[in-house]
Amino acid sequence: MPRVFATRRLPFPALDRLREAHEVEEWPDELPPTPEELRERARGADALLTLVTDPVGPEVMDAAPGLKAIANMAVGTDNIDLDAARERGIPVGNTPGVLTDATADLAFALLLATPFGLANHLLVLLRDEFPQFACGGCDPGMGRREALQQFDRTGRGLREFAARLLDDLLTGTRHGWCRRRIQLRGELQPNPHPAGSDADLGRTPSR
Repeated sequence: MPRVFATRRLPFPALDRLREAHEVEEWPDELPPTPEELRERARGADALLTLVTDPVGPEVMDAAPGLKAIANMAVGTDNIDLDAARERGIPVGNTPGVLTDATADLAFALLLATPFGLANHLLVLLRDEFPQFACGGCDPGMGRREALQQFDRTGRGLREFAARLLDDLLTGTRHGWCRRRIQLRGELQPNPHPAGSDADLGRTPSR
């Protein structure tokens, strides 16, 4: 049975599928193997499943003379000596697009964090310099019903803000109201106002 060495545990069932037809060995630690450890584990492997933190050069390839494939779970292949792999006839694969969603998530987070100065506020909290105040607009003496109503209003505000922000990003409209209104039950309804009108952009109509 072909042997595969994976340099990290993966948080999805890809390795389980590999095990159906291969002998799979996983690196057990969270940190990547050292170059020496990678060479040692690669001995006798038919394939390597690597991450961008794993340098795969001639030394690793020569330690596994039967190596038939290198699968790199990364957008690029900077950690792999492609010339050495080509000389040895070892095909190299990568995963373009694997970070697209994560990058979009991070960009969205930064779009929200930057204008509100969240990084600076976090430093204030970590330094225990935040002044004392009542909890987030929620009176400690507030009853359960009133508290739930308060958080329900906050949730609706968050949804409307996110919808407007997405619309601004997609249309280039600065602080424009979104062209779809999100109702509480989560259905999208067309904006009844013509695109670009005063009502659509949240402006007071001029007289």
